[in-house]
Formats: sequence, C-alpha cells, structure tokens
Amino acid sequence: MTTVAEFHRDFATFHQQVSNLLQDRESTLDDGDIASRLSAQQRALTENAGALPAYDIRRYQSSLDELSRLLSTRRTEAKPKAKFSFKSRRSEAPKLPRPRDPTKIEEASTLPRLPEPPGSLTINGETAQTSRLNTETHPSLLHNSTITIASFTDSEIDLSRSELYTSVTLRNLTRCSIKAGSSTSSLFIDSCKSCQIIGEAQQFRIHTCSDCQVKYVCRTGRPVIEDCKNMQFGNENKNGAGQRMITVVDDFSDLSGDGRNWSVIDGYVSVSG
Repeated sequence: MTTVAEFHRDFATFHQQVSNLLQDRESTLDDGDIASRLSAQQRALTENAGALPAYDIRRYQSSLDELSRLLSTRRTEAKPKAKFSFKSRRSEAPKLPRPRDPTKIEEASTLPRLPEPPGSLTINGETAQTSRLNTETHPSLLHNSTITIASFTDSEIDLSRSELYTSVTLRNLTRCSIKAGSSTSSLFIDSCKSCQIIGEAQQFRIHTCSDCQVKYVCRTGRPVIEDCKNMQFGNENKNGAGQRMITVVDDFSDLSGDGRNWSVIDGYVSVSG
C-alpha cells in the first residue's frame, strides 16, 4: 500500500493521463489497456480507503465512475453501425442479468465504511451566533478530538489547547482569523475565502479555497492544494539552526508545478531564496 501523500499524487497523474487518452480519438492505446488502468486504480482506492477521509473517497470514486462512463461511450461510438437489419416476429430472448463492469466497484459494497471517530464535534457559525470562538466560549472544544468548524464569517477562531486534536476541518469560512491548533493527523481546509490560518498537523489538505494566507507546520511532506487560487503560504518548520525551512506546496490542479495558484508570504523562504 502506498502512503496517503503518494496516493493523492499518483491519482492526480493517473486522472490527467487517462482523461487525455479518452479525449484523444487518434490514440493508439487499446481500450482494454485503459480499462485495466481503471481497474488498477480502483483497487488502489479500495486498499487506501482506510487512510482516506470520506470526502476524498467519494470524490475519487466519482472521478473513476466518470472515466468509466467516458470509456463506455468511446467503445459504443467505435462500434460500426449496421447498414440494415431484419425485423423478426420471434419473441425476444429473456434478458440475462447484466454482468458487472470490471472497471467499476460499487462504493457501498466494496469500500469500507469509515466509522465516526469518537469525540467528534461540529460547531456551525449559523447556529452558534457568535463571532468569537475559543475554548472559553465553547468548553466542549476541550473534550473532543475530531473538530469541524463550519460557516463562520468575519470571526476570530482560536482552537488552541494543550492537548493535540486528532484532526481539524475548516469549512465554508469567510474573512476569518483562525488558530487551528495542533493535530496528530490532518488539517482539512475546504471552501474558505479571505482567511488567515495558522496550524500544525501531520498533513494539510486544502480544497476550493481562495485568497487565504496559511502559516503551517507540516510534520510530514508538504501541504496539498486542489482547485485553489490566490493562496499564500509560509512554512513555520525550523531546521537544526533554528531557521525557517523552504515553503513548498503540492498543487494537484497544476501538475506543471509553475505555482500559478499560490505564492510565498513575504518574509518566508521560497525555493528561489
């Protein structure tokens, strides 16, 4: 089994390559080879499902289903059309059950259901009716390990506490200042706009965000972004001499790596120095 970071990177490369092959009508690659690639990627998704959040499982499964549909359409269009046919009065043969498409594996029957982790807490700004969130205003933050903060606008959010969280999810936040605390696994940031975020986690996963500034301590690898724009990052990790390390981000929407969707915060170390 590959690591989670390797799986995300491999899936992005696979999706781009197979999408290009399916759109290229002059491609010499046999449809059977494409189907084999889809099957192999489906197996990889199933093997790594236990380490992936439900959001990513649904997203990747949807991508595989869409590629399978495109492959099926391509095969149908490639079949020669019959010039004519005779109508027969014979009764139609009973329809046999349709065999399962080997390129698809039903999510419900194959992918393991991730249990809801104990100690989960979701705080929604639409019902919390506050613009200030911390362990004093919400003591429940002290007694739960998996935290989701959602739908806050123009708010100050401080999740700092002495104990580590298991994971923290920030979703649908706008113009907020967030101290996300420290997590033993992941910090997920989804659909946030114009926010300032600082946090420490094993891995950072950031989706569909824009105009945010993220200062991070990422204990393994580097932050991963997808479908983001105008993002700024600053690496708070220090080397042995106590100096900040280089700020580098993996952008799955920009496999060329030219950094068009993100930049380094002034004062932090960039690749160019």
